[in-house]
Amino acid sequence: MAGGSATANSNKKQQQQQQNKRGGQGGSGPRVEVPHGIEPRAAGNLYSSYEIVKAVNDFFGEALPALGYIENTSLPWMRIVLMTMACTAGVIGQFFLKFPADASLLRFCVLGYFLFSGITCVVDMLWMKSSGMQISDRETGERIFVDVEMPGFGSNLVLRLRSYQSNLSEEIRESIGNYFHEDGELDGQKLLTRFDVLYRRFAAHRNGDLKAE
Repeated sequence: MAGGSATANSNKKQQQQQQNKRGGQGGSGPRVEVPHGIEPRAAGNLYSSYEIVKAVNDFFGEALPALGYIENTSLPWMRIVLMTMACTAGVIGQFFLKFPADASLLRFCVLGYFLFSGITCVVDMLWMKSSGMQISDRETGERIFVDVEMPGFGSNLVLRLRSYQSNLSEEIRESIGNYFHEDGELDGQKLLTRFDVLYRRFAAHRNGDLKAE
């Protein structure tokens, strides 16, 4: 049974690859293709939203820069600095200060830990949300958040592009079956094709808002 299932999955992938090739020969082909050298990604368990989101984020993290999208890392680095400062305050208070002799310094360490941790939480809630990476807009250079998430108790995968402006957001919501094979392997070509559609929608939305202004 296991061997038959593996053979069926292999035949299915081969048929899809042949269809893609025929489509490319008959027309203009896909607008984007998986860059050479990108490692395939897979979800070990298709019932695990964590593994699915991780596989997609890992693929985007490698494929989008290879396609010319510039990754914006300033916000992630700011989070790293904030959490480093919070952890430093905690370590100093825990291992290097004694109570009650250093009570005043301990107070500053506690305040520093909660201050830096709190700022990080605010950044996550207001801006990061479910964003696994950020890219720079090809026309304006502004930050675009790339959200990948799976709502609870469902099989849909949400791909979303958004900016700091609350009204500038576009998303595609589709079943994970459109992106993953039965054995858990991610179909990178389909994912990039949908991302390209999403980015063009986002750009059209942005340009429409600029014209309205």
